[in-house]
Amino acid sequence: AGGVSLHLHPYGFLVFAKASMLSRRGRCSVFDASGDGYVRSEGGGIFVLKDYQQALADGDPIVAVVAASAVNTDGRKSGLTVPSPLAQAALLEQTYARAGIDPASIDYLEAHGTGTAIGDPIETLAIGEALGSRRPRHLPLPIGSVKSNLGHLETASGVAGLVKALHCLKHRVVPATIGVVKPNPHIKLAEWNLKVVTEQLHLKAEGKLIVGVNSFGFGGSNAHAILESHQQAEPAPPP
Repeated sequence: AGGVSLHLHPYGFLVFAKASMLSRRGRCSVFDASGDGYVRSEGGGIFVLKDYQQALADGDPIVAVVAASAVNTDGRKSGLTVPSPLAQAALLEQTYARAGIDPASIDYLEAHGTGTAIGDPIETLAIGEALGSRRPRHLPLPIGSVKSNLGHLETASGVAGLVKALHCLKHRVVPATIGVVKPNPHIKLAEWNLKVVTEQLHLKAEGKLIVGVNSFGFGGSNAHAILESHQQAEPAPPP
């Protein structure tokens, strides 16, 4: 499974520029007060998916385990580019409940985080209500977005977020979300019990890691996946 995004015609740039969706500075300033739109970028990726028990039986190297995934839609709303915090929060609550995962045990959440003045506060509100508020106050949920590094891959943006999440699990480190100088004043990080990862974050050295990935479509489709680290079994000694 995967996705690819290529820009082979100027039409998209013209339309999104007229709609004031693109950053005039050419920066995805995720969660920052200077966020004025997103940057279109290209890329792609492919993931090999396999039933967990079958992968174990076949001795495959397992990069991560998908604990749960879900999609929903905003339904009717006030505008094409205006997300619904209720639908996003409901998606998160349902996905973690289905996986039987306590929000307090989440190590990191890779947000959709586009750097838009409307989208970022709405997404963080949903994350805060569904997950942040259900964690101890001294353990705010770490969040970030790879779009600060790569730009917005649009139809392949979920691919970019998933690749980053897999590297976080592999190296047990979350890279910084760059360019956050002054947080967007509409994002109430302390109230919603969230923390933007602006410096390299070392995750716990041992034990299972849990990382969530948000990916939203500007038409109102919402998706979330929960990844868990996997402790590869030691190979049996040869006879």
